[in-house]
Amino acid sequence: MNRNKLTEILGSKLGKILPFFLVIFFTEVNLKSQELPTYKEVGVAAGGAAYIGEVVKTVNPLYLRPSLGVFYRQNMNEFMGWRAQLTYNNLAGDDSRPADNFSDIRSTSFNVSILELMAVGEFHFLDYRQIKSPYKTSPYIFAGVGGFWLFGDDPGPYSYSNIQPVIPFGAGMKWKLNRHWHLGVELGFRKTFFDYIDGVSEVPDTNAGLNKGAAGYSYQYGNKYDNDWYYNLHFTLNYVIIKIPCPVDPN
Repeated sequence: MNRNKLTEILGSKLGKILPFFLVIFFTEVNLKSQELPTYKEVGVAAGGAAYIGEVVKTVNPLYLRPSLGVFYRQNMNEFMGWRAQLTYNNLAGDDSRPADNFSDIRSTSFNVSILELMAVGEFHFLDYRQIKSPYKTSPYIFAGVGGFWLFGDDPGPYSYSNIQPVIPFGAGMKWKLNRHWHLGVELGFRKTFFDYIDGVSEVPDTNAGLNKGAAGYSYQYGNKYDNDWYYNLHFTLNYVIIKIPCPVDPN
């Protein structure tokens, strides 16, 4: 059999078999692409917020105050996505549970509100969102950038801008109830570059009610080099907007 005849036979067979494999290949790719979590999500977050600074020096659930948020999430692939969120936090603290004798003498308190806007990236450790995934839950971590507007108590003798940058980061867990509804719980911390959430920062002066000769004037009223933090404990509920591809007209 000469080479031309062989080429003709192989070409004829390949011409019949190739379309079959191409149909299978593109069908599989299309099905997989429909399973990928490229959908969008909208949701709400509710829970508590608290602060860490001169007045409350550690994480303390006794100081949790109301915190509410709304968010939009776009999933980029099975494990990664990004989220934009607007959150209202009420933060409060006082020296009724003094950490030391200085705090007992100081006897201060504050109650402020923070409106925060942040954008964060998320990474999920398990591929729980695909239709055929064996997982129905996944832990995740997040980090990003943001800013907040502080309003509430009179700051006293300090002068500052009420709009400040913030670095949000944290971790959580998500549960898939069905294709459209997900539940979650999240603990997020906020690193600020700001020391006046509690209205306490500098060594007191006579305007703070302590005369130079009075007992307690020489103790450190606050530490201006140690910026304040705040954190959220949120429960989340979000609705998944799944994009269904339109059928293609074969004509």
